[in-house]
Amino acid sequence: AAVAPRPVTWMDSGAAIARRVATLLGDIPPGIATPGQLNRAIFTMEAQAVDRMHAALAGFGLTEIEFLAV
Repeated sequence: AAVAPRPVTWMDSGAAIARRVATLLGDIPPGIATPGQLNRAIFTMEAQAVDRMHAALAGFGLTEIEFLAV
């Protein structure tokens, strides 16, 4: 905000996205992977933060990690 050419208010849409995902998925409890279903986390870029999340993602059944090609 300090370097923006005019006054701006930054908004984090993470909560809104989470609500929309919950609406689309319904009442699927976290960590429940459907047998035979591919459970994949897709990120926009590789980063050390993603590496540190592997164990937590696996706890939610997300065992496949992919990155979008740019």
